[in-house]
Amino acid sequence: MTLSLDEIEALAQDCLTRAGVRPAVARLVAAEVAAAEAADEGVHGLHALLRDLRLIRYGHLKPSATASLAQPWPGLMTADAGHGFATAALMHALPRLDSRVRSQGVMMLRLDQASPPGALITPLQSLAQQGLCAIGRGAGLKGRVAHPEAPAPRRFSGDGQNAMEAMLTPFVTDTATPFHGPVAHQAWIIAWLPEVNGGASPSDFLDLAPPTEPINPVTFSSELLEELVAA
Repeated sequence: MTLSLDEIEALAQDCLTRAGVRPAVARLVAAEVAAAEAADEGVHGLHALLRDLRLIRYGHLKPSATASLAQPWPGLMTADAGHGFATAALMHALPRLDSRVRSQGVMMLRLDQASPPGALITPLQSLAQQGLCAIGRGAGLKGRVAHPEAPAPRRFSGDGQNAMEAMLTPFVTDTATPFHGPVAHQAWIIAWLPEVNGGASPSDFLDLAPPTEPINPVTFSSELLEELVAA
């Protein structure tokens, strides 16, 4: 079966609201699901949606959770998702992150106690649309870079991934979520003003992440769609 990105987003939002997710949160999560499918990362798209619906059913993911924000250090913000959706918690934190970056040039955002963060496409894209550069990744996942001059966040190549890993190593703990406990994943985003970092050009970052064409429409097995509708 083939679906357009708009149809994928509508399907995801419908599944989430039927599972008890607030409409505003469902819209954010559904947009990330569609963005992951467009990036040819189905593991973070409808397959991840099915996983999250099951996590809600078994009480491991809290659909009504609201993120709490803090700034324990001058250069670090934290967003505790309260065992809720990673995308919703990150998008909730972005206005404050944007303000801090503009006042001091650079800031790290650490996400805690969240659902698996997936590709982080929509949060990074939002930062780029606001005129900021950003890199980010979830625990154990590939990273992405976003820049105001790039139309969409790009996934790092091998060299780019290595460079990002070296940058984040002091801050990252790739711990697994307990199987029987609530979701408790982490993710990290570093955002900065384009003129920071010695005036480095966009190519210094984007060359490490080759662009890809979005996929639209996307083909799925009928079994996956049937499982989603029944979840």
